[in-house]
Amino acid sequence: MALLNFAFVFPEKELAAGFVEMSKRLKDFRKPLREAASDFEKDMDEQFRKEGRPKWSPLKPSTIQERIRLGYGKGPILQREGTLKRSLTTPGAKGHIREISKMSLVIGTDLKIGKWNLARIHTEGREDMAARPVMRVSDAALKRMMSRIHQYVLKNAADTFKGFGYVYRGG
Repeated sequence: MALLNFAFVFPEKELAAGFVEMSKRLKDFRKPLREAASDFEKDMDEQFRKEGRPKWSPLKPSTIQERIRLGYGKGPILQREGTLKRSLTTPGAKGHIREISKMSLVIGTDLKIGKWNLARIHTEGREDMAARPVMRVSDAALKRMMSRIHQYVLKNAADTFKGFGYVYRGG
């Protein structure tokens, strides 16, 4: 009884040349990094809409009274004027950081009140204020962001090695 066999054979020189070509193609990740930055900003918007993931600690009654007295209303938490939220969700907003190069993405906020970084104060909390982490990326957003990078690499690999190798069939 004859067996049907499949063999993929990759000539060493062509394979090595293919990897060199692929490394040339993978020197500029700006497109998937811009997409990942948008994913991050959308995720931060969702976090503020949900008032944290997990939920941020509720405001103290004295804080709610102060907000009402100042005309901000009871909530939402961490959104008196929306400046902190915009600094994490809106490119060009005060404090927004979105630096994309060929090989890196730096995103976040450096919004300050005086000398204090507002996001850090809320993330770490203080003696008189509960910690409310503002830059907690959801697992789903992280997977989307990483998937964009993976898809970019896979597309470049597929383009580089299209029609590469040999298939032998025999019995």
